[in-house]
Formats: sequence, C-alpha cells, structure tokens
Amino acid sequence: MFLRSVWSWVTAVTLGSLFFAAWHGFEADRQFRADLLLEAQGIAAGLNVQRIDQLTATRHDLDSPAYHRISQQFLQAKRLFPLLEDIYLMRRQPDGAVVFLAAAQAQSDPDAVLPGQPYPEASPELRAVLEQKKDAVEGPLADAWGEWVSALVSLPTQQPTLLGIDIDAARYRQFLWAAARPPLFLGVAFLAAMLGVWQCQNRFREPLLVALLGGLCTLQAGWAAWTLEQGHRHQAFQLLAQSEARAAATRLQSARDHLLESLAGLYASSEEVTASEFFAFTHKWRTLAWLDFAGIVDIETSTLSPATNPGVVSWDITSVPALTQARLESLRTDLATAALTPLLGRATPSLVLFAPLWQRDRLLGHACVAVHLETLATSTNPGAQLRLSPIPVEGISAPHRGTTTLPICIGGQVLAMQVMPTAAFLALHPMYGAIATGVFGLLLTAVTARMAMNARQKRELLERLVRKRTKQLQNSLAQFRALYANAITGIAFHELIRDRDGTPTTYRYLDANPAFALQTGIDPQSIRGKTVETALGVDTPPFLTTYAQVVDTQ
Repeated sequence: MFLRSVWSWVTAVTLGSLFFAAWHGFEADRQFRADLLLEAQGIAAGLNVQRIDQLTATRHDLDSPAYHRISQQFLQAKRLFPLLEDIYLMRRQPDGAVVFLAAAQAQSDPDAVLPGQPYPEASPELRAVLEQKKDAVEGPLADAWGEWVSALVSLPTQQPTLLGIDIDAARYRQFLWAAARPPLFLGVAFLAAMLGVWQCQNRFREPLLVALLGGLCTLQAGWAAWTLEQGHRHQAFQLLAQSEARAAATRLQSARDHLLESLAGLYASSEEVTASEFFAFTHKWRTLAWLDFAGIVDIETSTLSPATNPGVVSWDITSVPALTQARLESLRTDLATAALTPLLGRATPSLVLFAPLWQRDRLLGHACVAVHLETLATSTNPGAQLRLSPIPVEGISAPHRGTTTLPICIGGQVLAMQVMPTAAFLALHPMYGAIATGVFGLLLTAVTARMAMNARQKRELLERLVRKRTKQLQNSLAQFRALYANAITGIAFHELIRDRDGTPTTYRYLDANPAFALQTGIDPQSIRGKTVETALGVDTPPFLTTYAQVVDTQ
C-alpha cells in the first residue's frame, strides 16, 4: 500500500518539491526580465532622440556636447539602479556593422567604450531589435567584457539605434536561486519530519503523515498562489508607474521643447519684444499649475525680466550658484540645461531650464523656465502617489515596499520618479487567492487526516475481529481433530472424481482415522491419494451413486 511505502512518500515529496522549485524559478525569471525591460524603457523614454541623431559614431563625438550630455545622463541613471553594470547606445551602420554610440563610462576609464567602436559579438536577438524595432531581453550571453543579461530597447531615431542595459549573469542566477531555494528546503524539512514520524510505531503514524503531506501541499500551493497574485499586482502597478512617469516626462519635455524653445523663437524672430508682447505670448502658460515661472534672463544684468510670475521679476540669477552654472553650461553646449534648486521660499526643489537666446547671431540672454517638481508629481490616478526628486550621490532608496522608481532625463539632469501604490490600488488588487488556498488546503488536510484516522481505527477493529475469529477457528479445528482422531467410528474422507461431462466415475481416498484402520484392517497411509479401485482392488467403486448424491445435495 502507498501509505506503507516509505519510498513512495519520499519520491512524491521530492518530485513535488522539484516541481515547485522549478515553477518559482520560472516565475522569478519572467518577473526579472519584465522589470529589467521596464527599467530600460524608462531610461530610453527620457532620451532626446534629436541629440542621438546628431551623433556620428566616430571619434569626433568625443568633442560633441550631445555625446557628453548622454554619457552623463547614463552615469546618473546608474546611481538610480545600482545593479546595472552598464548603459549604452548602439547603432547599425549601413554596412550592417553594429557599433557603440555612447556608454555610462567616464573617459578616464581605460576600458571605456569609444564612439564608433564595433561590437562583433552582436547576437541575433540584438540585431532583431535593431531591424524589427521590437524590444527584447536576452541572455545570459558572454562577450569580451563578461557574461550578461541585457534589456534592449529600440529608439525612434533616423538610423537603427537601441539602448541597452546589462546586469551581471551571476546576479541573475542568484535571483533565480533565491526564488527556487525555499521550496527545496521545505521539501527537505518535510522529509526529515516524515522519517521521524515513520519511526513511531503507533496508531497515529499514518494520520500524522497525511497531515504533514497536506500541510506541505498547502504551503506550496498557497505560496504559489501568493506569487501569482503578487506578480499580477506588480505587473499592473509597473504599467501604472510607467504611465505616470511618462506623463511627468512629457510635461517636462513640453517645458523644454515648447515653452523654452518658443520663447527663444519669439526673441529670435523679432527685433524687439515688449513686455506687453511677452505677456500676450505667455498668458496661456499661467494655467499650468506646475510652472513656477517663465522669463528672460538679461545677458548684461543677469536679472529675470520679464517673467510670467511678477514675484520673480528683477530677480538676480547670480545669487544662486547652481543657476549660474547651468546658464554657462547651456551657453557652452548650446543645449537646454537644467539646474535643481529651491525657489520662491519652498523647501522642495524646482527644475530651472536655460537655453541661449540668440537674435541674429547676437546673444541677448537666456530663456528660462522653472518647474516645481512637487506640483508636477501630482497624479490624477487615485491608485498612485508620486514623488519626483533629484538623485543623491549615494543613490536613492525606496520609501516602502512596492515602490517603483523610474528615471526622467531632462536638461542634463536625471530625476527619480518614485511611484508608490495607494490603499485604493491595493484594494483594487487584493491578495485573497493565497488566503483562500491556505484555508481550503488546511480544511482538506484536516478532513483527509480525519479520514485516515477513521480508516486506521476501522482497520484496527477489523484486525481484532480477524484475530478473534482466527482463534475461534483454530479452537474449533483442534476440537475437530481431537474428535476425528479419538472417534470409535471409522471415518474416511473421499474426493469425488467426474469425467468431462460431469458424470461421477470414481472417488479418491484423502484421509482416514485410526478407527477406520481397526475396523477395515487397511492402513490409511497406504490408500491416501489413491482411487477406490486401486486401494481396494475392485473393478466398480462401491457406493458411488450414494456418495455422488451426498455431494450434489450438500
């Protein structure tokens, strides 16, 4: 029987533990790759594709402000994701060769990837991303720098270009092992407990084994249900976080590409812009709750005038070193450059964007747009709470479990967008499946253990009854044998023999008691197993008809 076979139990538990370990490893791999791809897509969403198109994939890019801006953004993004080993851009050349454009490496690094450096180890998956523009996660794959798991995201550039991020394959395997390890340890613990219970020779052994097996199955099934629900909740929240981050990034890019550029275009297209013309041009911007102000910084006085917010008119920009540095950087690179600093008496920072203001090759000053990050990070979705902040030097830590952090790149700065689930989101995605599985499993275990206990009790009752009946039969048999051996009447046992048609033809002696020998003078040993013709030397069996009637009517 199964319950009596130790090896059956060991085999079942071992196979079950291996199955659950493999399943958890598969789920961990799926979630790991989905999260890695989301991180890559978040970094790619903040890139300025126009700047990427300006890269030539040659050593001349080392002198390009756009190249240095992208490299610095990648380095800042690595602080946001400490597990990332590298962030890079690749392009497929007209001749089919895959080359590097930029990477998150300092130029002083002796192993730094140079722009235009070929990548001959490009895998078919990487080439498919460039050709089919379909994002993917590949690996673990080895190249000259190591073994990696890589997320590859296609970019909407003029030439086939992708953004890639790498994670060490050893970390990837550690993540999978961490997910697959607990089911194996649970199985080992159960086997140890099972073998201990098996040594107990008592009536509760089988019910205890059933309870242990039911508890193990309940734990494994409940854990699997929790993993599935947690994965679905995580996936839904990741999509929500990505949507919120893109909305915030779109607003910032709108401030850079529309507000800032339109201000520069206004001054570039006019000989002189009066204050009334400025206010008429920017009056619609005053409805933007996240906009602190937009204005012009005069090149001679370094003061802000005019501006959409009258409270900052004639403000001396040089009083804030970070703003002065951003102005100089934008003038040096001719790119929109951002600075982070508190404004208007707030403790939380604002993002201030500067762009050079040219009029017929004459520098008039800088167009300036300031965005309040706390107001910008206001979500209209009740399921998410947002926090937009600079990335500190030591990196950023999640305020609580479940937070998703995504980067937003703007003006040479990388901001950390932290999206936290609210009670409304958690209520919309409850975790009832694991609880229901656990309760159902425990009830089923209790019922099964009770059934095993009842079966054990009934078997014990049946065994006692069998022993009692066997003893009674043994006593009856002993009495019969004593009566048979000591009877004064001759007794013989015969076996009736029939032909193929069922007609009795003779009979055979099986045994006879001592009285039979005294009365007939025939030794029972000499006739045992012989037919009557052979035993008595007769041609016709005597009493055959009578014996046949007795047998047929018994």
